[in-house]
Amino acid sequence: MIAYYNDPGHFADLMNGWIYRGEKKLTAEQIQETDSRYTTETNRKYRTRYRDIAKRVKNIRVVLVVGTEIQSYVDYSMPVRGMDYDAVEYKRQISIIKNRRKSKKATKLSMSPLAKEDRLIPAITLVLYMGEEPWDAADNLHEILDFSNVTDEWKEYIQNYKVHVLDICHTPDERLMEFPNDIASMFLFIKYAKNKKKLAELVHSSLGFSELENDTVSTLLNYMEDPQVLKIKKTWETKGGKIDMRSALGEIYEDGVAIGEKRGEERGITIGEKRGITIGKEYGISSMLELLQELGYCEDDAKFHLKSKFQLSEQAADRYIKKYWDRK
Repeated sequence: MIAYYNDPGHFADLMNGWIYRGEKKLTAEQIQETDSRYTTETNRKYRTRYRDIAKRVKNIRVVLVVGTEIQSYVDYSMPVRGMDYDAVEYKRQISIIKNRRKSKKATKLSMSPLAKEDRLIPAITLVLYMGEEPWDAADNLHEILDFSNVTDEWKEYIQNYKVHVLDICHTPDERLMEFPNDIASMFLFIKYAKNKKKLAELVHSSLGFSELENDTVSTLLNYMEDPQVLKIKKTWETKGGKIDMRSALGEIYEDGVAIGEKRGEERGITIGEKRGITIGKEYGISSMLELLQELGYCEDDAKFHLKSKFQLSEQAADRYIKKYWDRK
């Protein structure tokens, strides 16, 4: 995920969906690289930190916290953590200005590292959260401070700091679909990874899933770590251009059916009077119908696929539908 969003084009698309609510105001050419390493000095000691992704966008420095660093759990310290990220960035800018002034050998000495006319580049921290559990942490610093013995007079002087989090799995579909196509599709796949029926409905109802970039699909499937899907992904990587995820899911279903057939055939048992029909074929038919139903297919569509796959007559297909299709 870090490698994916570190790409200027993907980063621009993410910001277009997040900041501009779907309007294409940024392009890859407007995303500038910036150092993701921070080194600061405190009491003659140096500390170095690395941010997941750091970019410069329209004279604003954006730090994106993404990937495995926090995405598997809710970080309840995020208001302080985000505040530290931004503070260290401002310190870095001040240090650069100070050193630049020294190099010019200015005759007028000043105790302040900044001149009155100096200006810093604004910095923001964004958190892309993909965990299954809802992000229920505080969205600002005041929420994690103990104000029980603090009067309003004092509270007014205590600075606050807001956290900006996009909780993928608990954001309405309508909001996620405001993002550019590839990123919206990626978010919806992550959100419904364990709800195959809902995922199938989305895939078959959206034209967007037929036009996904190869690197989007590759990143998504690696993130989901599904061994069956990752195996099939290798065949896609040899194909150029974009990938139709609807067709790809079809391959997954077919692969599942083939596995069912193979397992049954390995048992080497035939079904009594049904000449030429093995346990493997019976198992394959039941597995295929189970998968198609789980993925939201109607009976008629399932029967069509069944007839095509196993070369069945209308009557035989009806018989299997009646036997294995769950009408609950």
